[in-house]
Amino acid sequence: MNSGVLFASGLVLALVLTACQSARYAGDESSPYYRVPDGSRVILLRDLTVPANNNSVYLQDGRLTPYSTVNRHEAYCRLRLNTTDGAPRTIRAGTFDVTRVTQEEPHSAALSAPLQASAGTNLAGMFGDGSFGGGPSRILSAYTMHLHLHSTTQADVSRLSCSQWVYFPPHSVHVSIAQIRGAVDGIMTLQVSSP
Repeated sequence: MNSGVLFASGLVLALVLTACQSARYAGDESSPYYRVPDGSRVILLRDLTVPANNNSVYLQDGRLTPYSTVNRHEAYCRLRLNTTDGAPRTIRAGTFDVTRVTQEEPHSAALSAPLQASAGTNLAGMFGDGSFGGGPSRILSAYTMHLHLHSTTQADVSRLSCSQWVYFPPHSVHVSIAQIRGAVDGIMTLQVSSP
């Protein structure tokens, strides 16, 4: 059997088994398998300014940070508006209801070696036989949890998306509630409803 098909089959089986086990993690905020329950709340503790020609602000380690300086291998969050404007806008301190939570793995890249910031970075290309060449390969994936938000006073605020990039194997996990809290600490509070 083709190693690529075998790998994909194993990955699908692992995901199915993980989904079946997620109920036992309910209430464990350090577990990447426990999603933020619908009905939770995000409380913005202070006003935030969204730069002109943008629709988002990024938070990591309890600080606002430009996307260009986000460490993507650590948990970070993006507070997003529905629209972009040519002028800076303010998101006012207040409470946002979490109406829906979704998780996704939208971005992946196969690597034959870890990314390096120096010359000689070796990104693997996939060959016709399904192999990645250049030795053992790892897949760098972005795991994201989207908290879809609603506010009667700030309808343009759409969601809080929290992500981290991880290597598979050995890791393939979404951010935990504890990691989300660490990313937004001092700027937002996440009130988790009962599961």
